[in-house]
Amino acid sequence: MAIISCVDIAKRFNNEVLFKDFNYSFEAGKQYVLLGPNSSGKSTLLKIISGVLAPTKGQVNFNPNLPPF
Repeated sequence: MAIISCVDIAKRFNNEVLFKDFNYSFEAGKQYVLLGPNSSGKSTLLKIISGVLAPTKGQVNFNPNLPPF
């Protein structure tokens, strides 16, 4: 099963902190919802997970762990 793990992810723009110390593991085959008010960092988090943006702190790990064909 593929897993995407976020470890201590933080993002800051200028002096504004969008989020900090975000830790979570997303598993393949499950559905997730990001909820929050406007400008809370939902789209930014998705861009970090997809590799479009770099986090200010932390890392995103991808473990494909797929069975061989």
